[in-house]
Amino acid sequence: MEVNGQASRRPVGPEVPQGPLQSRVFDEPHAASRGEGELRAARQQVGANIGAARAQIARDSQRADGNPGSPSQQQDRGMQPRQVKRTIFQQGEAGNDAYWSNNRWGPQGRAQAVPLPNTLEAKKARKHYQQPTMPIVKPDAEVFASLNELENLMRVTLAALANFNEDERMLLTKQFRKEEQKARLRGDYAPPGLLNVMQFRHAWKKFSIRVTEEQAHAIFIKYGVDSQGLLPYDLFATKLLSSPARLLALEPEQKGPYKAGKEATFRGKITYRYCRKPVFPPSNWDGTPALRSARKPKPGLKLEFVYGYAGVENTASNIFFTGDGRLVYYMAAVGVVYDPTTHTQRFFQGHDDDIRCMAIHPDRFTVATGQVASSLDGSYDDPFVCIWDVRDPLGMICRIPFKSDGASARYVVAVAFSGNGQYLVAVTGDNRHTVHVMHWKSKTLIHADVGHNGQPPQVFGVSWNNFLKDRDGQGRQVTPPYMFVTYGVKHLKFWTQEYDERAKKERYKSNMGKFG
Repeated sequence: MEVNGQASRRPVGPEVPQGPLQSRVFDEPHAASRGEGELRAARQQVGANIGAARAQIARDSQRADGNPGSPSQQQDRGMQPRQVKRTIFQQGEAGNDAYWSNNRWGPQGRAQAVPLPNTLEAKKARKHYQQPTMPIVKPDAEVFASLNELENLMRVTLAALANFNEDERMLLTKQFRKEEQKARLRGDYAPPGLLNVMQFRHAWKKFSIRVTEEQAHAIFIKYGVDSQGLLPYDLFATKLLSSPARLLALEPEQKGPYKAGKEATFRGKITYRYCRKPVFPPSNWDGTPALRSARKPKPGLKLEFVYGYAGVENTASNIFFTGDGRLVYYMAAVGVVYDPTTHTQRFFQGHDDDIRCMAIHPDRFTVATGQVASSLDGSYDDPFVCIWDVRDPLGMICRIPFKSDGASARYVVAVAFSGNGQYLVAVTGDNRHTVHVMHWKSKTLIHADVGHNGQPPQVFGVSWNNFLKDRDGQGRQVTPPYMFVTYGVKHLKFWTQEYDERAKKERYKSNMGKFG
């Protein structure tokens, strides 16, 4: 442009910084009347004046707030900078809140109480609103219960102060930003958009609302904090001033049951196949009863009487008279000792699945019961035989498991005691119907062989030959375990004891019976 017939151009040199004091503009006539050295000196003087003015404003602000100065100023005066003790937080196990943004605030955390070293540190923190100096401590349940009334008071107060130009959220975030700016002027740096407990309480004090320290901790825990225990005030304002329906709509969906070991708490939408529309949990839902119902209750059930008798699917004898005139039999997984004179029962409950066979000892008091392979945990265990006394059915004499080679043994088909009571023969329900002869007191296996091939049950029962008599070393007549018989579908097999010269032990040789 033309000024008095001369061309005007931008002054040569660096641009003068803008600040509280605006520098005057140097035009070409003034620059032309001075030398280059004078022009450079004038610009340096203006910059020095601006820097001095900014420093004076910062010192006045620090005196007003009672802050001793920045860490560099403290070191210049020989003072040690204040050590900031940070609260330890752990990242939450559950997923982040629906409003939470990891890109803005990092991972969501939960507080772990860290005690302050002394009361002086706590007083300094309260006076200067120092962030991360005050730990987030989980208050009592009464404090959380009082939050609804406090939040309603906050909403009503903000609604009364709102106008056409500023709504409730703008008023609240504006006050939070003021607290954030005050902290920066004091030299307390914090990530933008985050407040500590003291700043939060002081901001609400400007609205004439008193928030106790316990209530502030409860609000921080409820609305979510970052890994350093600071509250994102945009998140708080959005959730405080949004309608409950909108908050629930933005929550995640819960599909399937709660996972074991996790908290059974959820505020979002729940969908399940028996309901066409999604449902929401009650606002006062407490997951403690749900966890309690998953545990075994302290009161238990006591068996008083067993009705019925397992006589439909059984293929061998399963009811016997005892030596004192009572009856012993089984039903489901319970051994029953019934006294007909008093119409009372006693129970043996050492089995964890259905009993399939029973045998009684020659003494008429010892009983053996065999069961099916239990599958309560999804996998089939080995079947076993329990030996117990009818006079004390609460106890067990011994338990003999039958391990299968490869294929499952399924269940114990039949059991029988020998005439002298020392041997026990048991037939398992595998495809070979393996016959086991053992000394039951020591659980020593004497012989095992194929009983009959086929899908069980091919063997129905087993019986010892108690008509063979012999004399023991003292001349007493005994019934030796010389022979027993197994019977079933289209077969009868005799098992005779003999001595194996090669193995140097007793064994049983089988022979098929012939009819007619």
